[in-house]
Amino acid sequence: MTNYRIANVVQVSGSASAPGNAWGVMRMTATCSGSVVLDGGSTLKLEYIAQGQPLPCYPKSVTVTSGLAYILS
Repeated sequence: MTNYRIANVVQVSGSASAPGNAWGVMRMTATCSGSVVLDGGSTLKLEYIAQGQPLPCYPKSVTVTSGLAYILS
């Protein structure tokens, strides 16, 4: 188990840009769907992230079509 240090959380239920110091995303609801645009330009679907588990990555923006997700910084 890794101990992650979270200083700030941005709750996303629609669409949001990530703050400059964002280091991960977390899906909070079982029915969460949408996408995460990563710093390198690739896209990750929220459906493939485990619920309640932080996913270390460098997000640029998060779009949630249903449910709730967090941007971690």
